[in-house]
Amino acid sequence: MPVVVHGRLRSREVERACGESSHKIHYQDIEARSVGPDLARGVASFNRVKRQAVVESEERLIADLQGAALALAEVDGIPEGIDPETGEIFEDYARIAADQMESVPVGA
Repeated sequence: MPVVVHGRLRSREVERACGESSHKIHYQDIEARSVGPDLARGVASFNRVKRQAVVESEERLIADLQGAALALAEVDGIPEGIDPETGEIFEDYARIAADQMESVPVGA
């Protein structure tokens, strides 16, 4: 599979002794910063790897929004877009819960 490499190509020459004579050996070293498939010859999909800190932050945000949704359910009844059994926020309604979270009294 052809690849594209971004980085530095370095050339070096080393003289080696071989019996009474010597000969030169040429080396080509690649210091690659990134490597990827050559898209001129096909199609590829990319999945970004998230750091553990980012994953944990997203999980805390989801838990906070679910907690706010349950608090809203106790104060105002169950808002649209929230599963009444689990408190799970449906995709499009996460923003609504975040906006309404400001109106929930502290300690409610």
